[in-house]
Amino acid sequence: MKINIPFYDSLDTACFTCCHVLYKQRPILYVSHDEDGYWQFLCGDIHKEDEAKIVSLADILTIDYSMADFADLNYGEYAEKDHSERDWIIHRKS
Repeated sequence: MKINIPFYDSLDTACFTCCHVLYKQRPILYVSHDEDGYWQFLCGDIHKEDEAKIVSLADILTIDYSMADFADLNYGEYAEKDHSERDWIIHRKS
């Protein structure tokens, strides 16, 4: 399957996620484009180390293509919401 990618990063870019998102148990409620360039797509809960997963950007877009809306999230910015039906709020890490 060919995915149209709006990101500057390639489809094989490694991203951090959690087991809840990977196994589609919970929606993505936290997106971060870290200052070092890494991406995080998490469910918003606090996680144990063994719940962390590394997947490709293509995997994230397959799980939830709406994450493409964050392609222009700048380094050091993150977006979050407290429920899947709420609006995203974008913050700058201090």
